[in-house]
Amino acid sequence: MKEQKEVLHELDELHCTTSLEEYNNLYRHTFRKWSEKCSDFAYYFEQQWNSGTSFNQWKVYCCPPDIATTNNALESFNAMFKRSYTNHTRHTLPALYDIIHDRLLVDLSRDMISARKVFHMKRIPERIAYVNANAINRDSYLIESYRLAMRLVNKESHATYHVDANRSTCTCKYFHKKGYCKHLLFVFSELNRDSDIIALRRTFKYKGNTKRTKKMRGRTKDALPALQKN
Repeated sequence: MKEQKEVLHELDELHCTTSLEEYNNLYRHTFRKWSEKCSDFAYYFEQQWNSGTSFNQWKVYCCPPDIATTNNALESFNAMFKRSYTNHTRHTLPALYDIIHDRLLVDLSRDMISARKVFHMKRIPERIAYVNANAINRDSYLIESYRLAMRLVNKESHATYHVDANRSTCTCKYFHKKGYCKHLLFVFSELNRDSDIIALRRTFKYKGNTKRTKKMRGRTKDALPALQKN
């Protein structure tokens, strides 16, 4: 089980490479590792996915963020169309024509004019992304602010990430695959800013002498004795 998780993680790393040179360098190291631990899979992957130019369309860096992140772009399109336009329900042919004519083509033309991602919808980050964003602090990162942009440098790995809150973009691999990342969520939280592209969880602390504040303080005081006993 552990070996399978390692292989899946290594596949994801290959999938998220941002250039052919980076992919080739990582693949040489990964293929040697696979040849020792799982030679059958290494041979299959080499023959099926690393022969000629067929594998180029599977890499994330060949596609816009959050679009066609599988090896079949048609699957990605179908999933987006069902989720965003048909709501996973069957429609009559005239109704389907209206959806395509009145909504799909309109969104497509707008995205082409504004150079945005086609069929662009708000992305909803997973819970783990918020957990990782909350773990970012000035002890582990060098953080530099430039109005609506930030530069984050990991002090341990020295990896540098440029985050633009105005465009909702980041230079990390995770953003290139998901369309959001922990760095971007951290910057939005620091700037106390919303996004037109990402559906953010906004939380606000209760201030002042309100009923809600008193209630929360009471719960905290009641919990202190129990914590002290433990």
